[in-house]
Amino acid sequence: MNLRNLKDKLFGKVYEQPQSLIAILLDSRVDWAERDDAATYLISYNEPEAEEALFKVASNLVEDDDISGSCGECIAEIWRRGEELNLDKLHKLKPAALKEAVGIISVRKPEWMPTLHKEGLTT
Repeated sequence: MNLRNLKDKLFGKVYEQPQSLIAILLDSRVDWAERDDAATYLISYNEPEAEEALFKVASNLVEDDDISGSCGECIAEIWRRGEELNLDKLHKLKPAALKEAVGIISVRKPEWMPTLHKEGLTT
């Protein structure tokens, strides 16, 4: 079942709202690829609950590294768009998510890199 079919089945056609994507992302029973797609789609939302869901997965040490990495990328992009770096959350990301977040920041918001270096968040 693809992501669109799953969202239709679970939530109807509520694509404009992040709640259906959040539910898919947080449900570990959902196929890995669909959860990864949900994380990627959540990048479009500025709602705090979207960022919180991404953070929950990105900071979960038992979560799949690929999904965590996708969530880390999305979180960094949301922060970049909002012009606000959250160092407290960045410190709590699991290594795979941190690596991806720093990668996005280094390319899309390089002026934040001195702060990340100072915080010991870069290699």
